Amino acid sequence: MKKTLALMLAIALLAFGLASCTSQTTAATTTVATTATSATTTSKETTATTATTATTATTATTQAGPLEISWMLGMGLNGQPVETKLVFDELEKRTNVKLNLIDISLADMSQKVQTAMLSSDVPDFVELWDPTLVAQFGAAGKFHPVEDLYQQYAPNLMKVFAAWPDLGKSMTFDDGHMYAVPFIMEREFFLNGSINNAWLTELSLPVPTTVDEFENVLKAFKQAHPDSIPFGCGPWAGTYNSIIWCMENAFNTCMGPRLFAPGQYLFGPYEKKDQYKAMLVYMNRLWEEKLIDPQAFATTDDQIVKDITAGKIGYHFGWANGYDLWGKGGSYGVDYIPNPPLKGPDGTAHESRTNPFQNFNYMTSACKDPVGCTKFIDYIFSDEGIILMNWGIEGVTYTVMNGNKVYKPEVTSANRISKYGLGEGQFPHYEIALPELTITNKMTFTAVSYMQGNEWPIPPTLRFTDEEQTQVNQITGDMTPYILQTTIKFINGEMDVSTDFDAFIAQLETMGVQDYCNILHLAYQRYNNQ
Repeated sequence: MKKTLALMLAIALLAFGLASCTSQTTAATTTVATTATSATTTSKETTATTATTATTATTATTQAGPLEISWMLGMGLNGQPVETKLVFDELEKRTNVKLNLIDISLADMSQKVQTAMLSSDVPDFVELWDPTLVAQFGAAGKFHPVEDLYQQYAPNLMKVFAAWPDLGKSMTFDDGHMYAVPFIMEREFFLNGSINNAWLTELSLPVPTTVDEFENVLKAFKQAHPDSIPFGCGPWAGTYNSIIWCMENAFNTCMGPRLFAPGQYLFGPYEKKDQYKAMLVYMNRLWEEKLIDPQAFATTDDQIVKDITAGKIGYHFGWANGYDLWGKGGSYGVDYIPNPPLKGPDGTAHESRTNPFQNFNYMTSACKDPVGCTKFIDYIFSDEGIILMNWGIEGVTYTVMNGNKVYKPEVTSANRISKYGLGEGQFPHYEIALPELTITNKMTFTAVSYMQGNEWPIPPTLRFTDEEQTQVNQITGDMTPYILQTTIKFINGEMDVSTDFDAFIAQLETMGVQDYCNILHLAYQRYNNQ
C-alpha cells in the first residue's frame, strides 16, 4: 500500500506542478479551466454522466476483424503494463479494437517518443509531456488535427466539450488545430496541512486557522515536546518545497508565476514582492524559533515517513489522500487530521489542486484509421465508457445498492489501478471523483471540504512564440535557481530579509525579470483572446 501510494503521489506531483505555482511556464501543453468540478461527497454520479447521453458506439469500426491501434503510453503507476488489466480487456471487447500498447517508463518518455516519431514505424498515438517536443512535432505536422474528426464522429465527446467550456480552448494550438485526446480528471489530488491530533488533544489546543494561531500552536508543540519537529515537510510532496508551498498559499504569493485571480497572472517574487517579503520574514522567524525542521532542506522522503511514523512531526503539508497512512487507524499508527488552509495577513486562505485537464496523448499523422480511432475515443466518453473506466464491470468490480454503485470488497484503494485499471492514470478518459472517494479514508472528505471555495484559479499553461521561448529559457535558466537558493537563505538566516531583500529584487531586474513578466502577460493576453 505504501509503495503504491507513493508512486501515485509522485505522478500526481507532476500534474500538481502544472496547476500550482511554478517557476517557469512553457509552451504548447494544456491549459486548464476555472470551472473544474470539485470532488464532493455526493452519492450520485457527477458531471461525467450528465455530460454525455445514451449516444454510445458499440464498435469503433464496421470491419470484420478488430481495429488495431498502436499507442505509446507511459507504463502504469505500479509499473505494470496497462493492457494486462481487466478494464482494458473489456474495452477491447466492447469496441472491436485491439490495443497494441507500447509501454514506456515515465523517466525516459521524451527520448522514447522522440525516437519513435522519427522512425519508420510511428504509433497511432503517443503520450508526451515535454511541451517543447509537443510544440516541435505540432509545427512539423507530426500530429493529426482532430477537431473536425471530433465534430463529425464523436458526439459523446462533443457533449463533454459543451459541459467543460474551457476544454476546447485548452487543447487548441496557436495554429487553430487540436491534436490531443482529452483526459479530464475530476478526481482532485491536492496538498493540504495535516496536524498531530494527539498533541492537540493533549494540550487542549484548537486547530489553527490563521498564521498567527499556527505559530502559537507550533510553539506549544515545541514546549511540550522539545525534541519534536513542530513544522515538517510532507512525504512525496517535494520535500522542502512543501513547507514553502504551504506558506505561499497563506501569504498570497508564489515562487513563480500564478493566476492569482482572473486577469491577474503575475510573477510572485517580483509582482507580489511585498507579500513575498512578508512570507520570508515569517518563515525566518519560525526557523529562528526552531519550529521548522532543521533538516528541512536536506531531508528525504524516507526520513519524513520515519518522522511521521514516530509521531515526531506536529504539522506537515502533504497529500490529502494519505490518511490511510497517517490518519487515525492508518498503517503508520499515528493520528493526524486535516488542517484548514491557513489565512494570511490579508485574511484569505488558498489551496492548490491538480490540473483537471491532462491532455498529454496525441494522434499522430501516421494514424492508419483516424475515423475508427475517433469512434473508439468517443466510446470512452460515452455513459457506458465512463462507467467502465471508473467503476468497471457490474457484478465483477462493482454492484448497485439502493441505486448507487459500490465497489465490491475485493476492489481497494491499493489495487484499484494496479490490478483492475480503474482510473488508470496514463490512459485518457473521463475520471470522475466519486469511485475513489468511496474507498478513501473519510478524513479525505474533510480535507476536500476545507479546500472547496479556497482553490487558486488554475492557470493556463501559456504558449510562447519561438522568440519568446528562447528568451524565457535564457532568463529563467539563471533566475529560477537563484530565486530558490536565495529563498532558502532568507528562511534559514544566511541572508537577512531586512537588509538584503532590495538587493534580491535588484538582481532579479538585472537577470531580466521585467522582460520575463512582459512575455508572460502577452502570452496570457493571447490566451484570453482566443
